[in-house]
Amino acid sequence: HASDIPPLPPWLDPKTIGFRFQSLANAKSDRAFLWQALKLCGPRVWWVLGIVISLWCVHLSSPFLIKNLLEGIQDQIGGGGNMTWTLLLAGAFCCVSLLQGFIIHHYLYLVISLEQLIVSGLNNVIYRHALRLNRSVMDKQSVGDLVNHVGTDSTFVGEFAILVFEILYGIGITLFVTIAAYLLLGPAAFAGLAVLVVLAPFCRFAAKKFVDLDATIMTERDRRVGLMSQMISSMRVMKYLVWERPAAKDVTAIHDKELQIRRQLAFAEAGSLLLFLTSHTFAGVATFTTYVMLGGELNPAIVFAAIALFDLWEHPFAHLAGYIAELAEAKVGTGRIRKFLQTDSLAPQTARVGRQTPGLQLVNFHCSYSETQSPVLRDWNLTIAPGEAVAIVGPVGSGKTTLLSALQGELPVEGDITWTELPQGVEPRFGYAPQKPFVLNSSIKQNILFGGADISLTQAIRSACFEPDLAEMPAGVMTEIGEQGVNLSGGQKQRLSLCRVYASRPSVILLDDPVSAVDTQTEAHLMSQLVFGHWQNLTRLVVTHRLDHLCHFDRVLFVEGGELKGDGQLE
Repeated sequence: HASDIPPLPPWLDPKTIGFRFQSLANAKSDRAFLWQALKLCGPRVWWVLGIVISLWCVHLSSPFLIKNLLEGIQDQIGGGGNMTWTLLLAGAFCCVSLLQGFIIHHYLYLVISLEQLIVSGLNNVIYRHALRLNRSVMDKQSVGDLVNHVGTDSTFVGEFAILVFEILYGIGITLFVTIAAYLLLGPAAFAGLAVLVVLAPFCRFAAKKFVDLDATIMTERDRRVGLMSQMISSMRVMKYLVWERPAAKDVTAIHDKELQIRRQLAFAEAGSLLLFLTSHTFAGVATFTTYVMLGGELNPAIVFAAIALFDLWEHPFAHLAGYIAELAEAKVGTGRIRKFLQTDSLAPQTARVGRQTPGLQLVNFHCSYSETQSPVLRDWNLTIAPGEAVAIVGPVGSGKTTLLSALQGELPVEGDITWTELPQGVEPRFGYAPQKPFVLNSSIKQNILFGGADISLTQAIRSACFEPDLAEMPAGVMTEIGEQGVNLSGGQKQRLSLCRVYASRPSVILLDDPVSAVDTQTEAHLMSQLVFGHWQNLTRLVVTHRLDHLCHFDRVLFVEGGELKGDGQLE
């Protein structure tokens, strides 16, 4: 239940976070996209930066405290030195260790909150864009692609926020440790640095390898998820035709290839990690050897302080392989999200929605499914008065459904579409029942109300002749509907869709063959109670292949080949 979910913090409120990240769709490059996403996180970025600086100071103080503490202990053993000062150094070392833990925990909390903020914002933007995709783009996009954008690509981009500060910490600590090592060991410190520089070309090779493998594995993942989505949506057909084994063979082949690439990626990461985990050991051996050859004398204070410095060197270089892999993932994920956000979409609705019943006027109206295709509807000039009931008939594929989609702004059009009797900047509230009803995997009630108020639920069920069906369902309106309405008949799905139109309290009714799957008695009830009953004062456009009730419509439009061939009243 919704009340069982803990409340979200205000900075993750989905009502505002999506608008903040909407500007990412206009980023001109992958690099600009990543930095802009980080910038949109606001003051939290500066808080993390302050904590990184604090970590630099705390971590660099430890080696010098160790050196001074060991020197104080040596002086005490030799019979000199100041005991109070030595105890103060020991206490300071303990306090610094406690402070490190405190700062690291706050650092982890803040960088993870940055990641979550970016992931949530990107998912919001991706979801909103997916809802506005035009028909031609939707035909090319699969559910699997969208799942990967939301579940994988946005996570890769979110992890970039952590990666930026990890790299910043690594660069800073490497620079400061090099300076500290020079102050401690003199020119011998550069011997260790030279070892790390020699390893740098391996980093470039590993980076290119990671980018190539990540791009390949994401392509294979898209293929696998897309194929699985098709299989799930067509499960009934697969069972009828006994296609389970061929389908499983195809999925297994893609999965095996994906695992093979994943193994290559794992071996590459393991090799890089092994190399960089031993880098500080090589650097230490080279540094101590050079220090002794230059005439230096090793003592416990210098050795342990130098080892502490080399341990600080270990963090950035040991994680260098992971940094490269995460950078590659962020680059691949960013490119895929940008490509998706740049696909053609419908313009967002900025007009207010009015309750008045409007008329409709089409002038030189043309419509197509994309700007590159020839028009599906051509040369329409039509005027419909407010409150008229208009039936649209014609052969299959003549453009009847296309007209209803175009009137709702879902397709690119040429010419003028004017809703009369409405103030400027106001659009009608549509009530649309599609040819193939949309059904949620939820309760009957949620399918009708879509989260709205239930003040008209009972009347909607009664008007759509759904009461007898509910009486046979175990939980009434709270009965759960299966995936894609699997436990509903075709007629029940159509009447559920009509209930939804009723509950939305529209001003314009658009029905696409709403009675094709019901019997004649139910059809007569729906026509008398809804189309010519409760909705008698609303503007109605009804696509139908049933001819029994055409005489009750104010007008009948005959469509053929995308053109309006006839307009009149049935005698």
